[in-house]
Amino acid sequence: NNSPGDGKIIITQDYEINIPLQTTPEKVPVDIIVYIRSTTNYNNTDSIVFRSRPDYESSPGFKPVLFGGIYWAPVNVGATTISGELNLANMGKVYQWGRNGYGTEVIDDTNTPYTDTQLGPVTYAESTGLYANKFIIGSSDWLSAQDAYLPTRNLLWSRNVNDSPCPPGWRVPRADELAKLNDTFSTGNVEPGRYRYGIMGDEGTDKLYLPFAGHRMYKTGESFLRGYDAVYWSSSSNGDGKAARFYLRADVANILYTDYGFGLSIRCVQE
Repeated sequence: NNSPGDGKIIITQDYEINIPLQTTPEKVPVDIIVYIRSTTNYNNTDSIVFRSRPDYESSPGFKPVLFGGIYWAPVNVGATTISGELNLANMGKVYQWGRNGYGTEVIDDTNTPYTDTQLGPVTYAESTGLYANKFIIGSSDWLSAQDAYLPTRNLLWSRNVNDSPCPPGWRVPRADELAKLNDTFSTGNVEPGRYRYGIMGDEGTDKLYLPFAGHRMYKTGESFLRGYDAVYWSSSSNGDGKAARFYLRADVANILYTDYGFGLSIRCVQE
């Protein structure tokens, strides 16, 4: 087609491109980049980016949020919605560090004793068998220091292994990734009455919501402070019985190392 006035020639060409579907269980955000290049002049190149953001596995209708350059799950492990209510569907479950099988709900904001406890430490075989549905109490680490599986357990949530409560294609964040949340902390992001903290994502259209799900104590198995604080595990361990966690409440946030026996929330990031 001739373009009047500037003497340039504009050529319109139609292309048909097949974009593959994600057919594996790993339903994760992907960017598909299509490069268009002239066969006569390789310097004449352009590209088109097709961004696929499927709903998160456990939460139809809710998509991952890009924050700090990585995609975060829209909900905690064990949650299905971002309703802002004091219930399991919004708050999710809490887990002892490096323990994949048993997640439990924090009941309320009082010191509520549980009946699903087992005095520990225990062996890994016991934690996945006889006591698979028990919260291990009485010890700062739920796994016995003499258990031969301990070195393996300490690596389970690492990026290279990633045998974690996160769905396929997702993993427990490292300490430096949780630090992205900590570095941007502002009391203005707390949503009163919704029991959560909301951070605007990189794209400026979606928020990452972190509910104040509370936590469980390893000494007694009691639950504390649902609706008041949020504590998130990282996969980063100091190798001496403690792992980095992100602590959040209305007026403060920090990254510290804490004992493996606590029951804390998990927010997955894309593998």
